Amino acid sequence: MGGGAVQVFADFDEMAWSHNVMMTRTALSIVGREQILHMALVIRDGTPSIPGQFANDDFHARIAFVGPFSVTDQTNIGYSGEVGEVDCVTESGPGPDMASAWFLFTPTTTANHDITTAGSDFDTTLAIYLDAPTLAEVMVAGVIDCDDDGGPGSTSLMQDVPLIAGVPYAIRVDGYLGDQGTYDLDVSLS
Repeated sequence: MGGGAVQVFADFDEMAWSHNVMMTRTALSIVGREQILHMALVIRDGTPSIPGQFANDDFHARIAFVGPFSVTDQTNIGYSGEVGEVDCVTESGPGPDMASAWFLFTPTTTANHDITTAGSDFDTTLAIYLDAPTLAEVMVAGVIDCDDDGGPGSTSLMQDVPLIAGVPYAIRVDGYLGDQGTYDLDVSLS
């Protein structure tokens, strides 16, 4: 592969039922220049689905990205907090004041990164943690950086966050006091 070429791999495995229509679980990996994007659309039995929505409400279902990335028009509507999850802004635990979405990010470059929810249509909060196998371990390790309203309007912005290449980090996008809507998330080199 050279230049701007992109390889696309698709894997169609188990069957699932949703809205009385049989659908496949789909995994799609896009391998491009210096990054790998892995998306999974899983339609669970009886669960409403929105095409393109990440199923990352729970920590164990965080969506993985390698290298700088950007996602747009995602939603946290209907999302919630988990047992043991603590909001770094309000310092509250799970309940009606949480609507968190989780991402797993592994930088390809040791450098400072900017992480923002600019473009979101609700009051967002943003946090980054050293990743670990369980949410409890992530919460014990503590937050690396956290923001509320540092971006345009009521969006969040963490600037110049020092990250190490090859080290996985957990990113948490939430709504302030459970606010919900459509969000964008951008992780780029500072």
